Order: sequence, then C-alpha cells, then structure tokens
Amino acid sequence: MEGALNDYETSRAQIPVLLISSNSNVTTQMRHALKSVGFGVISCAPSHSLGIDKFRDRPFPVVIFDAKKTDMPTEAFVMQMAKLDPDAALIPFSGEPQVDDIFGLLRAGARHFISVPFNAETVELVILRAAEGPALSEVVLQSTDRNSALAGVVLNCLYRVTVLQRQVRECPRWKSILEREQRYLAETSELAKTFCEGGEQALQEKIVEGCLKRSELSATRIGRARARLRTQREKKKVGKSTQDRLALAAVDMLKRVN
Repeated sequence: MEGALNDYETSRAQIPVLLISSNSNVTTQMRHALKSVGFGVISCAPSHSLGIDKFRDRPFPVVIFDAKKTDMPTEAFVMQMAKLDPDAALIPFSGEPQVDDIFGLLRAGARHFISVPFNAETVELVILRAAEGPALSEVVLQSTDRNSALAGVVLNCLYRVTVLQRQVRECPRWKSILEREQRYLAETSELAKTFCEGGEQALQEKIVEGCLKRSELSATRIGRARARLRTQREKKKVGKSTQDRLALAAVDMLKRVN
C-alpha cells in the first residue's frame, strides 16, 4: 500500500478511505484535506459501529476515526477492526488528545494519530507513516517502563544519525539517507515527548540514564579490546624473545662447530 500512497496520479485516487466522525465540521475538513492530497474515494460513517458495518461490506486500507467514544468504546472498535484486517492503517484523531487514551489505542492496534486542528500536509504525512507500520514499536507499547523504552528508541535513532554523519564525510551520496534518518529522529523525539509518562523532564532523565549505561558498556568493550591487544602484544613479545634465543643458540652452535 505504501507505494500506492506515494502515487498521486493513479493509485492514490483509487484507494478507499473510511472516515468515522459524528462531527460534521471535522468530517468536511478531513474530506477536503484527503482530496487535496489525492484521495478520491472517501466513505463516511457517523459512528464506530456503522464504520464496522461499512468495513465488513468492503475493504478500506485507510481508516480515520474519532478517538472519542460514539456508540462503542474506541479500543473495542480498534480491536474489532484489527481482527477484520490486521493490515489496515487505523488512525484516530482528537482535538483534546489524552496521552494514555491515545497510547491505549496504539496498543490495541492503531498505527498513528492526528491532532485537531490539522492541515492537508499533516494528514498526508500521518497516512504515509501509518502505511509503513505502527508509530511505536511493540517493545515500547508493551513495556512496563514506557519512558525507558522511549528513551531507547530515541538513542537508537540518534546513534544511526551519528554513524551516517561520519559516513557522509567520506561518501556524500549517503546524504539523502542521513536527511531521512534526521527527519525520523525528529519525529521519534516528538512521539517520545508526546507519550512519555510524568512529563518531558522524566523522559530526559531516562535518556541521560540510557546514555550513561551505553557509555559504561562502551567503556567495558573498549577495556576488553585493550586487554586483548595487550595479551596479543605480550604473546608477540614472548614469541619474539623465544625466536631470539633460538637464533642466538643457533649462532653459538655454528661458532662452536667452526
């Protein structure tokens, strides 16, 4: 589906989108945003249960729905939709998103989220990201320590960026990949700030803690590497001294023979 979503002229216009909202103003704005970025087949439902009925009648690769309860709990809606089609990009939207509520929807099977108000560019980007896969990894979604898991994801992204920055100095053709990873780092950081527990300060503390643990691990690895090098050098020295003694003994033997 991702390749089709990137095609403005043909495929994207043929991808059906299901929009579930009881708010007529949001429905109108979302329809306009979707059409402006190339989606031509948009079906609307005023409630989650009616959305499920429409989904049973025909497949919708993209489903954008109100995060607020209509005639059924939204987590139950997401789980039912995910059972009907695990590959569908389920995207909630909300004007007053409660972090834990949105996180619960992501855990249930939603792939991303849209904050209201929104613009066409935001809607397009979220749909593209949802087509690629879940916004947060399963490790983060199921972790008992959400902040530590989020910090780990951010640090992994940062590590990839630093590696690519070094590679770009030697090979400029990696620049486009670096720019992509930098954008991904920025998006991941925003997601981490959005879904962290206890505020950004608590997340920052976990990031610092993660950096310290990784630096200790690196130091340990360096220490082990240095120990191996010392051992190798000592072995070489021992080998060399043994060879020297054998050479001297051979020379001494030759002298005595002569």
